[in-house]
Amino acid sequence: MTMARHKKLFFLGILFMLYPLRLFALDRQIALFPFWGDNEEIAAMFGEVLYAALTEREGFDPVSIDMTRLPAGVPQGGLAPSVSPSPMLPWGVPFAITGSVYPHEAGSWLLRLYLWRASGIRPLINDDLVASDRESASMIIPHMLDWLLEWVDRDRPVELLPGAQVAIIDGQQVILHHGGRGRRHLENNWLYAGLRVGGNMQMFFPLWSNDGPDEARLGNISFVAHAHGQFFNPLDFLFLGVQVESMVTLDFDYNALSFMFPIMGRVTARRENSHIALLVGPYLLLPVDTYGRGVTHVAHVDDRFLGNTGWGYTLGLNLGTKVGPGFLNLGVRWSNDMFSSRRTATNVFYNRRMITIYIGYELGFFRKRN
Repeated sequence: MTMARHKKLFFLGILFMLYPLRLFALDRQIALFPFWGDNEEIAAMFGEVLYAALTEREGFDPVSIDMTRLPAGVPQGGLAPSVSPSPMLPWGVPFAITGSVYPHEAGSWLLRLYLWRASGIRPLINDDLVASDRESASMIIPHMLDWLLEWVDRDRPVELLPGAQVAIIDGQQVILHHGGRGRRHLENNWLYAGLRVGGNMQMFFPLWSNDGPDEARLGNISFVAHAHGQFFNPLDFLFLGVQVESMVTLDFDYNALSFMFPIMGRVTARRENSHIALLVGPYLLLPVDTYGRGVTHVAHVDDRFLGNTGWGYTLGLNLGTKVGPGFLNLGVRWSNDMFSSRRTATNVFYNRRMITIYIGYELGFFRKRN
């Protein structure tokens, strides 16, 4: 495999990784607040159907609001659905939907929805629907969303009282929120842990000889367990920490096994439902001997670290998006051995460089107070 082919595979990997960056470019996130109602089970059912319907729509990204993490000054349980949710909105989310569920005739339920603009004090539009169960709600809510979301690009005038704190809308007082879009509600835990799986493009370059580069090797797979502590928060959206990993790589080309133990500094920029992280740091590599299999992963005597273990450095990019209770992660990693490996077929020592593309899932533990 030529070096041109190496570069092509590298750039394909980068393009694959940059595609999820569109998650950060969505400007039509909609915050969804739990519905009010005397029957919590029915209210939750309507909320689940609405979330699923909004997830299926192109161009809109639902953001579920955690009512246990409301800003100071907001009453427990949040503001009523008919009141502007601006004080409760995460930073940067431009729209919100609130609602309440009431008993209706013949065993059915009435759901009243309000669509809000973050900077506004009155709903863009509100509407009602009647449904008796999840199936009927699933049929009606998508059509109701079509009607509500037509108002995303519209504005309506507001009757303001002179000087100040409230507005009059259809004869009712509505809280007027001053000063920004409310507080950020970011995923902020002390510890995250997860699992990943990935494939590696390994390239071997000769040391102390004039031999040309060896072929890139693709016949392998890696399994990784990782944990990272998020210790510092210098800016509202920026988090600093340390990530440690334990990786096992199965190399089918050489019938080889190796273990890698990186420890990296991590810088994470977070939004409500997504993040991007940069990682860099050293690793230890513990190869398993594979004499007669083409490459013997045994460090040269001058390059050994901690006995037969080699070392190197790694840097990477990680993108994550909220899926269920945790985050689905995609990442790309560059690793470079700072020691030599011996190819038994020619007795030439090589340096290994590796590009890894991976997918995984992680959960947060020990929530901090924002």
